[in-house]
Amino acid sequence: MGRPPLITREQVAEAALKIIDNEGVEALSMERIGREVGVRGPTLYHHFNDKAEILAETARLVLGHLVDHDPADWQDYMINVSLNFYRRLVEHPNAAAILMQSLPDAAALPGMERAAQLLDKAGVDPALHLLLMEGTEKIAWGWSLQRAAMLVQGDRLSPSKLGDRWPTLARAADVATMSDEEMLERSIRSFHAGVL
Repeated sequence: MGRPPLITREQVAEAALKIIDNEGVEALSMERIGREVGVRGPTLYHHFNDKAEILAETARLVLGHLVDHDPADWQDYMINVSLNFYRRLVEHPNAAAILMQSLPDAAALPGMERAAQLLDKAGVDPALHLLLMEGTEKIAWGWSLQRAAMLVQGDRLSPSKLGDRWPTLARAADVATMSDEEMLERSIRSFHAGVL
């Protein structure tokens, strides 16, 4: 048997992400990924056990490092991670499905440990740590997945789309001044204040 071509796991994940970004998850197959990296589909089995493993690697690639700096404040840390998560999903909205299905649970543990350390250092009651971390995560996921779905579907809440059918909602959308990121941050800060 010949030597498999020199490709890396990262090249395969990048190729899978390119396909997902351009054509959607439905277009992803071992053969399609193989063509993208210049090999036959079965060659990928030298690097991955199956397609699910490629999807998990692609999910990791989408997320990358969610911490672009390490704030000393627990709330700034959680907001920084949440906003970066939001930005990644907005950048790769077609990848939202693979994040929900293929991201290993353990991928969040290092970030949660760092958040717990910062909460502990700030003297926050340990009984509130998981509530603060899990709640923040759920707000970020919900906000990000909803926005990604709107981007994929091309549906955006705007006064012109609401028209005469929902006039009160149209008026609220018309005077809204915060960006999505500002609203996400405000939502998380409000949640934190409510818990504390």
